[in-house]
Amino acid sequence: MLSVPRYVAKACFGFFTLINLVLLTSTAILGYLVFLASAPHLDRRAIQQRLLTETTVYYRDQRTKLGAFYDQVHLLYLQANQPTRIDSDLDAVIPETFFDAIIASEDQFFYQHIGFDPIGILRAFWANLLAGRVIQGGSTLTQQTSELLFEHRLEHGENRWKNKALETLDALRLEARYSKRDILEFYTNLFHVHGTGQGLAIAARYYFNKNVSDLNLSEVAFIAGSVKGPANYNPFRTQNQEEIQRIVERATERRDYVLRNMLEMKLISEDRFLEASQDLVAFRQGSFRYQDNHQIEVVRQQMNEEPFRSILQDYGAEGIEKGELRIQTTLDPNLQYLAQFELRRHLSRLEFQRNGYAAPVTNPEPSSLQPGSGNFYTGRIEEVLLGNNPSVQVQVGADRAEVRGLLLEEFIRRINPQAPNKLRKKDFQQVLENLKTGGPILVALHQRDNTGSLWQASIEQQPTLDGGVMVLQDGEVRAFVGGFDPRGFNRAMQAYRQPGSTFKLLLYMVAMELGWNPLEALSNEYRVYQWQGEIYIPKPDHTPPDNQSSLVWAGALSENLASIYLLEHLLDYLDLEQFEQLMEFTRFAREANESRADYVVRLRDTYGIVDTQYRMQPYLMEAARQELLRNTAFEPPEEEQALRNLYHGRNWRAEVRSRLRSGSARVSRERELLEHNFLRLQEVQERLQQQLVQTKDAFLNGSFKTDDQVAREWIQNFYVHESALRTDPYNTPVLPRLAYAENPLELTKGWVPITPYRFRLYNQVWTSNQRERFFSPANIWLHGKIRSTILQGLGDLIQQRQQDLLRQEPYSTVRLYWNHDFRILLSLQTIVEVAKLLGVESPLQPILSFPLGANEVTLQDLALLYQSLATGQVFRDSKSPKNHWSLIQRIEDTGGRTIYEADHQSRNILDPSVNRALQEIMRSVVEYGTGRRAKRFLQTEYAHEDGKQVTVQIPALGKTGTANNYSNATFVGHLPVPTRQGMQTKGGYTIAVYVGSDRPAEAEKTANWFRLTGSSGALPVWSRIAYYLIQAREYQERLRIYHPNLKSRDGKLLLDYATSPPLNVNDKNGLLEGDVTGRNAEVFLPLPDSKLPREIPLFSRVLKERSQTSAEGVWKEGRWITAMQQPQLMGGTSDADVEQVPR
Repeated sequence: MLSVPRYVAKACFGFFTLINLVLLTSTAILGYLVFLASAPHLDRRAIQQRLLTETTVYYRDQRTKLGAFYDQVHLLYLQANQPTRIDSDLDAVIPETFFDAIIASEDQFFYQHIGFDPIGILRAFWANLLAGRVIQGGSTLTQQTSELLFEHRLEHGENRWKNKALETLDALRLEARYSKRDILEFYTNLFHVHGTGQGLAIAARYYFNKNVSDLNLSEVAFIAGSVKGPANYNPFRTQNQEEIQRIVERATERRDYVLRNMLEMKLISEDRFLEASQDLVAFRQGSFRYQDNHQIEVVRQQMNEEPFRSILQDYGAEGIEKGELRIQTTLDPNLQYLAQFELRRHLSRLEFQRNGYAAPVTNPEPSSLQPGSGNFYTGRIEEVLLGNNPSVQVQVGADRAEVRGLLLEEFIRRINPQAPNKLRKKDFQQVLENLKTGGPILVALHQRDNTGSLWQASIEQQPTLDGGVMVLQDGEVRAFVGGFDPRGFNRAMQAYRQPGSTFKLLLYMVAMELGWNPLEALSNEYRVYQWQGEIYIPKPDHTPPDNQSSLVWAGALSENLASIYLLEHLLDYLDLEQFEQLMEFTRFAREANESRADYVVRLRDTYGIVDTQYRMQPYLMEAARQELLRNTAFEPPEEEQALRNLYHGRNWRAEVRSRLRSGSARVSRERELLEHNFLRLQEVQERLQQQLVQTKDAFLNGSFKTDDQVAREWIQNFYVHESALRTDPYNTPVLPRLAYAENPLELTKGWVPITPYRFRLYNQVWTSNQRERFFSPANIWLHGKIRSTILQGLGDLIQQRQQDLLRQEPYSTVRLYWNHDFRILLSLQTIVEVAKLLGVESPLQPILSFPLGANEVTLQDLALLYQSLATGQVFRDSKSPKNHWSLIQRIEDTGGRTIYEADHQSRNILDPSVNRALQEIMRSVVEYGTGRRAKRFLQTEYAHEDGKQVTVQIPALGKTGTANNYSNATFVGHLPVPTRQGMQTKGGYTIAVYVGSDRPAEAEKTANWFRLTGSSGALPVWSRIAYYLIQAREYQERLRIYHPNLKSRDGKLLLDYATSPPLNVNDKNGLLEGDVTGRNAEVFLPLPDSKLPREIPLFSRVLKERSQTSAEGVWKEGRWITAMQQPQLMGGTSDADVEQVPR
């Protein structure tokens, strides 16, 4: 036996001891690095921050994704196991087939190794050596995951071995800290797809336009095989058809490689292998990026404002793109889709009416957006088929669509409105032969056919008009649409447009708060109005059915003339104390620390209020007129009407000259109105008195001679009524009326010149008493309209009251009470302030045409305003200091912890009786007025609890608006909901729709032949949205449950306030008096009672709230402006107005 030398044995022992020591030391160090050393980048929170860097925005259902904010990388995170909380959609879970496929493709020994595979490395080295090139990698899936997760820790450059060591170390650490499924989950969400997209969910959308849950085995295998070199298998990176074909074949080879490995590993059966590998990979490009849209942009804006900006800072997020948040909005996905679709369809219909048909010039959607139900898509005409079954075949992206049947007939009738009821072959041929094969065509995709391979579509138009929609429910935004294109200019929130008559409701609301009754009579005639030197003659948009209108009917029939009359008389029911209260509400009262001189300067220089006796006269005249109307018997009644229509007349001559120069077609009517004024009639009366001295003297003393030319001149301006010519001058128990006019054209009908013969005859046959009375002021009618004594009495009353007022201090409350200009300004500013209280944020100017919508506001202003008018409430979030809509419901972090939850609050702001009257006005608009076309969409049939089908009409509220010479149209309304207390507006839906031109001045040129009104332009979209809400399951369930609690009459559901029986009113003017038999209308209102409490409820409440100290206000540039400091009148806010208040 050979013996080993002692020194050799010692050397070997020392060597192996050293080796063991090195191994033990290395193992200890490696164990420490893997298990004990601090590695914060391996914490789950750190990995989640790497994977979930984007903020995802959801609809109200918490499942449907609205969009995302991301910084550099976009992914849709999937989980290996069923999510513990509701997620976006079915894509929340990774399919097991993908785990099998990725293991078969990348790491068949994944479940056997501990993070790296030495045997695999040797196997790859030997395979590459034999091939003479790199054909196989030795990295495990864990190592690849480590590389993708911690790429930021690796050094770029030549330190490959150091990077590999770090990668391997992190792979071992991952295996030590996480399960195999966790590692697979990380990898599934990390691999690169295309551009900024990564992960399986992005790959499914990009390569196949599918959700992950819809992928088949062939598609899963391809994605798993493409992760190492996605650009090599991407057919969408080139337009060359031959290259595309080669890429598809290469992709199919790679897929089959994965499928064979899965078969060898017994992960799939032979049958599944054959089925999945029989065809080429069927690519269909989709978009993995969320398209920017109005909704996402508004969320972004809100998140960059208070209070959300502070919430992000407190959370530690650098910005919304890196916030890793989950934002739930208040938007309803189905309602949002419907509102967008219905607006587009209606705009398309209007375009057919305005300009006929024209092929589209641009695609309304980005080319990357794939066809889907409800989308408008520019496709290519493949074929036009005529014959017995005509159709248009269209290529839309990778899909096909067909226009046929009723949808094709609709297109034919739009092109040819004169087509017969039953279309003939030639009707189709005349239209369809103009469609060119291969040409572009805009279609709306409705639904797929039974086979799922063909879309049913309608042919549409890209409009020149545009519009917006907003739907609110108790202060929360359920849907809003910014235009035909869902991106760019947001017409729901950014477009300032004249609202037309929709602003009348604001006037009526203020009027009823100030004591007016909804059944009170308003003048509905042409009249002249004056304010601060300007003359205004409002014009109706239709022929008024009567010269009077109740307040409720002025709203129902949208009467312009009655509304402006109401504005001028808005404060008629206020006494001096209530007038002063209103001055405080509008901040026109003198402040506690304001000197009288400063107060005068403020009113005079800022608001143009001049307190002189001349400025008092218009309202003094109005007060005197009311006194005469109360105490004077008028015969004939036309004199009363003439007195009512009389205006003061300052600067009337200049206005007449101006209108004559303008060449207005209405100038004759306008001139007649302008010349019928108090100042002019006073001048006429003065000349009458001068001429009357000679004429009356000649008549009384009998010196008048028919052949005397001078005598003829004495009577040339006198006229008698033609009825006098038919009476016997010898028997005249009632003296004929005598009119005086210097121009016969100024006389009303029926007056004829008095002839010298008749003048002498009267002189001969009448008694001296008759002759005296004939020329008395009580028998002489100025311009045949008003007796001279009436005008004289009017002047005397004005003079008497004016003398009393002149003894008061200028700019005192008493003087301002009688100052006509100030009263109008106070009326307008009151409406402006109330509009602000009810949510209108657009700047409003006090002008006489205010009720007719002359100011420009946004659609969101109108939605908020009508929400309050319909419900009597204002809504806000607890963190918001004003009436505003809410879009963000909840914000959560990646762990599901809520960092913000909306706290919606509401409070009553309108007097209940005023609120009920407003609801009745808006209900009458839909029932009898300009919104009645909506009624057919408000009918529904539902199953009662006893199983019977019940058909009813839902009561809806609304108001139309037309502006810019019929080029802009609006309809704003409210859909009540069934409750235990009956049909109520609280909890209902406020729907605002606008349709019009972005360039009103240009659109007005087409108004002569295409008139866009609220009922034709906006009401159709509103009606279809209301119909959808009524037919929705939730609404139908409410009807079924609360049916016993709902009032009804003749198949129509009634609002909860409805009285029984209703009041019958005249269907022409809405008044109780007059003919209310036969064809009449019903209103659910109490009998008139115009008593106004000493403190006006709304305004006194606001004043009390102002007096309370509060730190609540408006956030502006990092500071809160308190409610007392908010600018309420015209002008801005200086830094001196801003106070730092603790939050």
